[in-house]
Amino acid sequence: MPTASQITLIENFDRLPNAALVAPKVAALVLGVSERTLRRHPATPQIRFSARRVAYRVGDLRRFGCGEGAAAPVNIPL
Repeated sequence: MPTASQITLIENFDRLPNAALVAPKVAALVLGVSERTLRRHPATPQIRFSARRVAYRVGDLRRFGCGEGAAAPVNIPL
């Protein structure tokens, strides 16, 4: 079940810039898939902050939602 802040983020998703990052739960809700499907799909690149923390770029989710391919995964060095 999404939290109130996640629901607000989903409602305002169209206003977010393409460079914004969202949590996996929000990305899955926006695309209408499970978090597991999102995590395993190669066309949805993750922004990896650490071994267990990832996010998704809004622009990549928009391209994926429109049926286009997405950019390559990005790992942020610690």
